[in-house]
Amino acid sequence: MLRISTTARRVGVPAVLVALAAFGGAGVASAAPSGCTISVYSYFSKAECTGGSGQYRATVRCDVNNWPDYNRYGRWEKSGPSYAYCDINHRAFNAGYQTR
Repeated sequence: MLRISTTARRVGVPAVLVALAAFGGAGVASAAPSGCTISVYSYFSKAECTGGSGQYRATVRCDVNNWPDYNRYGRWEKSGPSYAYCDINHRAFNAGYQTR
C-alpha cells in the first residue's frame, strides 16, 4: 500500500488545486474584443475594435522633455473609438490598447 507523508499532502493538494484553477478556464469562451486597430498621432492615440463582446481602451506613453514620461488611458468602450490624450506639448508614442 502506498503511504503519502503529511508534508507531501500539505504541499501536493494545494499545488493540484492551483493547477486545476489555472487550466480549468482554458475551455471557456472568451469575450475579448477582436479586430482591433491602433493609431498614434502627435499628442494622442486611438484604439477601435470591430468584433467581440468585451471592452477596450486606448493606451499611450507620453514624452516630456527633461522630465519622466507617463502613461495615459482612454475610456472603456464596447464600440466606437477610444482616445488616450497626452498633456499639451507632450509627444505621444508607444500606443496600444487594453481589454477586459
